[in-house]
Amino acid sequence: PGVSMSDVAVCIRDDSRLEERVQLDGECLRLKRVSLGDKHPETLNTMNNLAFSLENQNTPVSLAEAADLYRESLEGHREVLGDRHESTLMTMCNFGILLMKQQRWAEAEALLVECVDGRRAALGEEDPDTLNTIKWLARCRRRARRAGVVL
Repeated sequence: PGVSMSDVAVCIRDDSRLEERVQLDGECLRLKRVSLGDKHPETLNTMNNLAFSLENQNTPVSLAEAADLYRESLEGHREVLGDRHESTLMTMCNFGILLMKQQRWAEAEALLVECVDGRRAALGEEDPDTLNTIKWLARCRRRARRAGVVL
């Protein structure tokens, strides 16, 4: 098997090349939408990758774009794979973390609670992904309290 554009984009971890990663992820998403359709699991995962790359740019515009992509990806994952699929849960957690960055505490908490419940059911209490999501949920609640928000 050859190396795909998506593989190259994922390999670019250096923040100085973040714009390049966003461009590659964007081109991958465009091509997958055309070739596989909007609801194909590979398209949805690529959408999640682009959202993550945009999130890492950490500007108001890129965070808003990332939120839109996470929302679309999550809706598609739920529809195609179900609420308890690992890709759905990964997107849910990523979206929750982004909402925390945007200080959208109630929305973030709701998604992270749902993700914890889903990961507990699908993976078990001791799974590293479950534990990581519990950590993010605790962080969300702590940061919301510091911001004076009661959840």
